[in-house]
Amino acid sequence: MESVYRFPKITHVFEFRCRTCGEVHKGSPSIGYAKPAHYYSVPEAERAHRVLLTSDTCAIDNDTYFVRGVMEVPIRGVDAPFTWGIWVSLSHDNFQRYLHTFHEDQTGTVNFGWLPVTMRGYFDPTRARTWDMLATDVVGRGPGNRPLIVPHKCNHPLYRDYAQGMDWDRAVDIAERALHG
Repeated sequence: MESVYRFPKITHVFEFRCRTCGEVHKGSPSIGYAKPAHYYSVPEAERAHRVLLTSDTCAIDNDTYFVRGVMEVPIRGVDAPFTWGIWVSLSHDNFQRYLHTFHEDQTGTVNFGWLPVTMRGYFDPTRARTWDMLATDVVGRGPGNRPLIVPHKCNHPLYRDYAQGMDWDRAVDIAERALHG
């Protein structure tokens, strides 16, 4: 079957004409979420007293903790990865350590976290609010940089794309879903 994309796959810069909006999107996709998915499970009227949210951290009911990080998924044949700005849950101790060292160089620090897989192209909306939870390492970087999220080896499409790189058509499909719902 012939690809619906007019750009040659030998390019090292990712770009495609979107089937939804007709625009040419240039550069590898970078999709981010301003809040963790669990935030939306708290009724709106209760969020002010149950949720403490910043652009990088979230605590719900003072017992569920999230940090915002970056997962870089390679696109085969493309220089820059498909980047996800995602939220990973940490234990109370790891979250406190993260908060206390937030403005310091965290290069080399590694914390265990759980990633609720809610990203389009990896999440099955027919399962309602039942998300796959992937074990991850939350790898610290220099000051001002969100940590890298590295999934543990498993049998999940997100891990396969992370480990093997996604092909061009899959990257386009996921980008279109993420950009246009």
